[in-house]
Amino acid sequence: MTATPSPYALFVIKIWIRTYHSRQGSSSWIGLIANLNLLMGCWMTKQKARPLYFRLVNDEVRDNCVKALFMAQQSSEEVLEVVIQPESRKRSLATNRLYWMWVTQAANEWGDTKDGVHHNFKRRFLLKIYYRDDTQFAAMCDSIKALETLDSQKYRDISGEVINLTSTTKATDKQMGEYLDDIYRFCYAQGLFLLIPDDLAWVRD
Repeated sequence: MTATPSPYALFVIKIWIRTYHSRQGSSSWIGLIANLNLLMGCWMTKQKARPLYFRLVNDEVRDNCVKALFMAQQSSEEVLEVVIQPESRKRSLATNRLYWMWVTQAANEWGDTKDGVHHNFKRRFLLKIYYRDDTQFAAMCDSIKALETLDSQKYRDISGEVINLTSTTKATDKQMGEYLDDIYRFCYAQGLFLLIPDDLAWVRD
């Protein structure tokens, strides 16, 4: 199966090219290509089979779900995992709403902008979660970290762009829940008690 670079690889390549070209000029493209080839070796992974998702909105979908489960069990040599949960979109929207309420509250309390607080939270907590759970993301971070001793300014430019482009929309429900827990504990330690509206309390369960 042909391996493909992750989305993280693609946006870092764009950042690297833009930063490197602006600082070094077109005469340094040979060195840039060599460095990118080194990075690409870390990002190439085998594609995995995608999981199946069913929204149980009626009896027909339920029956199709049961049939798919039976067929998957018959054809797989591995133990399969079945997860039943509230619709991800509903939870995702509610979680995102709570997150930005907290970002706004923290920004108002600390005299910062919402973008500034959002950037800081991602740097402190979200990157660590992605690094732990995503081998491609971890490989990319390790490759960028190697730049720190070679060109500290370039390292700061690229790592800053990575934080900007890292998105909460890529987080799973479990990752987002952990992210919110980390933020809540951090703010509490800073003397800020983050509010949880009654209609969003279920998100924290």
